[in-house]
Parts: sequence; structure tokens; C-alpha cells
Amino acid sequence: MLILPALAIGQSSIEALEPTEGKIVLPENQDLSELYTIDISSLNFQSFEEAIEFFNSFNSNEVAFRPKTDLNTVNVYLQLKRHPDWTVADWNQELQNLPTLINE
Repeated sequence: MLILPALAIGQSSIEALEPTEGKIVLPENQDLSELYTIDISSLNFQSFEEAIEFFNSFNSNEVAFRPKTDLNTVNVYLQLKRHPDWTVADWNQELQNLPTLINE
């Protein structure tokens, strides 16, 4: 499963990969972005509502997940303004506290 950078004005292109354990890991050798897009097509959601329900448990004050209606991608928003001093390593630690991206 890949995490793709979301292109937006003023944001650089960032590539991030997710290991097979279903955890999101941002590359520590690149600048942070507020928005990432993850390919979730392998999770095989049957409906938009199912995807929303699944990702509700991922949302926190620091990270927000917004599935797209195509059921193939989810936007991940890092709340960088809440923690302006956090490094990529700090964000990766926060992301490790989230549930795994495995739809059972």
C-alpha cells in the first residue's frame, strides 16, 4: 500500500511508504506535508459508509482521515499547527499509536 503526496499549492512533493504491518510511516529524510493520500483499494470497502466507519477510529486531535467516495483513497491530514515543533520522527511516533490499516 502506498502513501502518495497530495499536491497542493505551496507544498512540495513528498513520497511516503507504509510497511506491510499496516502502519503509516513518513520518510524522515523529507519535509512534512499537511496532507497525504493513501491508496486503500486493497482494503476492499463495499461502501463509502463502511470506509467512513472504519476510519472513524483513526481520527484524533493530531490526525484526521477522510475517505474519498471512490473507495480507493483516503486523505490524511496532519494537524501541523497543533505541534509546530514536532519532527517527522514525532509524527511517526504518533502514527504508530493508530490502529492498523487492515480491513477484516
